[in-house]
Amino acid sequence: MNLDVEHPLVVADDPERIVLEVPLLGRTKDIPLEKFQILVRIGKAARQVEHVGLTLRESFRVKLVAKVKAGEASMDFTVVDPKFGPLVTTLTGTFDVSLLFIPVNGTFARTRTDWQRVKSFDERLKVRLAPLQMLDF
Repeated sequence: MNLDVEHPLVVADDPERIVLEVPLLGRTKDIPLEKFQILVRIGKAARQVEHVGLTLRESFRVKLVAKVKAGEASMDFTVVDPKFGPLVTTLTGTFDVSLLFIPVNGTFARTRTDWQRVKSFDERLKVRLAPLQMLDF
């Protein structure tokens, strides 16, 4: 399952943002990908992703054991360091399924607020190579 970023559909366009519907590619025998809608909001000034939303268009059944009735998820992105791309700051969603005819539903939400720049392995170690020397035997 992949996003087809080469063929998005413009859903909304205003002077500050553009909203694209990005189709899903791939085949799975259990999950019908055409029943999902992915909307991506991009800021025109920064040319970066601001929001991604996933919505279930209609219900479907998985192997006669589970029925996915409704669901949606969204991610908000924020630029923390201008030298790097946007990071996920908020992840929220809801779902409504039935497992063996028992209804199950729930919500989830995660928010990140405390950011620290972690140095990569190359930045942490200041190694200087000495000139190559041969050992005489």
